[in-house]
Amino acid sequence: LKCNEVVGPGLRVAEILQRHPGGAPFLFDGSSTCAPTNLAMFLRANGLAHGASPFATVERAAATALTTPTGTDSDRLTRAAIPLGLSADVRMGAKLDPDWLIAQLAANHGVIVTGSYAGLHSHGGKSHQPTRHSMAVTGWVPKVQEFLVNDPADSTVGLVTPASLASFVQAPIGLGPETFSQIAVYLPPPGEKPRPPLGDWSDG
Repeated sequence: LKCNEVVGPGLRVAEILQRHPGGAPFLFDGSSTCAPTNLAMFLRANGLAHGASPFATVERAAATALTTPTGTDSDRLTRAAIPLGLSADVRMGAKLDPDWLIAQLAANHGVIVTGSYAGLHSHGGKSHQPTRHSMAVTGWVPKVQEFLVNDPADSTVGLVTPASLASFVQAPIGLGPETFSQIAVYLPPPGEKPRPPLGDWSDG
């Protein structure tokens, strides 16, 4: 892919793998850090890592989002963006909104999508991964009508069809719809402070 073929932040969002972020100690356990790892990717892409390593940026995002050994709550992840320097918009619920997602990417916003790990077709059979999972959607490629995705748990995930992403978001995992979310994060306009999250917080 070339940069001009991608709508959104795209290729300038460098991938970070949650189990092996650069600078992490040898015994680091990143099994529950997918959400802050995604946030760290967008912090680095927007110049908000302040020279820190990928690992240190993930750790800062995880601390701000109050990540626990079981993962990160979508509400806390959304609200963590503000003190870290990013504004946020959100769609809650187990239903992909592709038009909203493409509109966010067209505005050069990154999007963190949370759903079921087993729901993404590329992930079939990898049962070792915690059921709830999140990924960074960095672009839309009109030429092939697919989303460009950085998956912190699987570097082989790249282009994902809208149908596969919808399967990821909509797959039943025995949890309430508040488990699922699409969170857009982006730099506020020059001279403005990050604002509180906007968007639909319903369970639809």
